[in-house]
Amino acid sequence: MQLSKDLVALGGNETWQRCVISRAYYASLHATNETFPRNVGDVRPDHESSHAEIINRAVRYGKSFDPGRTDASQIAQALPRLRKLRNFADYDLDEALSAKEYEDGLRRAEKILNHCSEVVRLRAAARPAGDTANSDGPAVTVPATGTSDSLAPLPPLENQTPEESVPPPRPTLKRVK
Repeated sequence: MQLSKDLVALGGNETWQRCVISRAYYASLHATNETFPRNVGDVRPDHESSHAEIINRAVRYGKSFDPGRTDASQIAQALPRLRKLRNFADYDLDEALSAKEYEDGLRRAEKILNHCSEVVRLRAAARPAGDTANSDGPAVTVPATGTSDSLAPLPPLENQTPEESVPPPRPTLKRVK
C-alpha cells in the first residue's frame, strides 16, 4: 500500500491513478492472503485463480464462528469489487477512469486493510492469556493510523453516513517504513 500512497502524492493524471488502483488492489490482496493463510488441506480447483482462492478463504472465514468473521465478510464483498476495478484500470485503457472510480478504489483498499487489521486484533484478543503462538498465520503489516504514511481521510461513500466512513483505530502491528 505504501507504493500506492507514494503514487498518490506524485501526481493526479489518469496513468498514475490507474497504477495507484492496481497497487492498492495488490496490497489488499496480499493483506487478505496473510490474514487468511492457506490451510494444509486447501486445494485450489484447476479453474480457480490464486486471486479467487484468496477471496474464497475470506468468504469461508466469514461463515465461521471465529473472531473477526464480520470483518472477513466485508473483505469478501469488497475485494472482488476492487479486483474488477483493478482489471478495468489495467486493461480497459480505451475508457476513462473517473475520479469517482479512483476514489472508490482507494476507499475500498483502505477498508480492506482496516478489516484485515481488525481480524488480526480480534484473533489475538481471543487467544488465552499467555498464548503467544500465532496459529492463524503471520500478522498483517500495515501502517498505523494517524502517521504521515496514512492516506488522507476520504469522504464517505454515497450510501454511508460520515460516522460509518471513519475507520476504527488500527491495532499496533509491525510498522512499515
